[in-house]
Amino acid sequence: MLQVLAQEIVRCPDYLVHVEWRDLERLMGEVLSVLGFDVLVTRPGRDGGFDLELRCKEHDQPAIYLVEIKHWRAPSRPSPDILERFFEVVIAKRASRGLLLSSSGYSAPALTGRSEIARELVRLGDSDKIVALCQSYVRHVNGAWTPTHTLPNILFADTY
Repeated sequence: MLQVLAQEIVRCPDYLVHVEWRDLERLMGEVLSVLGFDVLVTRPGRDGGFDLELRCKEHDQPAIYLVEIKHWRAPSRPSPDILERFFEVVIAKRASRGLLLSSSGYSAPALTGRSEIARELVRLGDSDKIVALCQSYVRHVNGAWTPTHTLPNILFADTY
């Protein structure tokens, strides 16, 4: 089912708005697992401020990345408060970095109000990033994609 969902998102990126929020969390877990991460998908409602915990090696050292997914309909977008809470979770969990994915984009204050430290520790991705990850997944499943970058580079490419 998740592979079909990813294929539909790749075929028609606008389909993303029809995906239920928990299905998107599970899909992103599957996508990132197939791309090479060890993935833990957290329980809904008691996720501790993140939806996915990713583990891999970076420069031969263990690395942990946290991913929070906000799958809201526009005009709802994550505010600076949401970003600040996620930043605090990444620090508290001693993760290497975090990625906040928002299918509806971000509010202008959320984008402009981040410090340089926050930008380095927590990256932001929108629906384009979700679609790009699905594209890599579908190509990989079909045998047409081999990673040419490290897992962290794949995760954080084209984020801001």
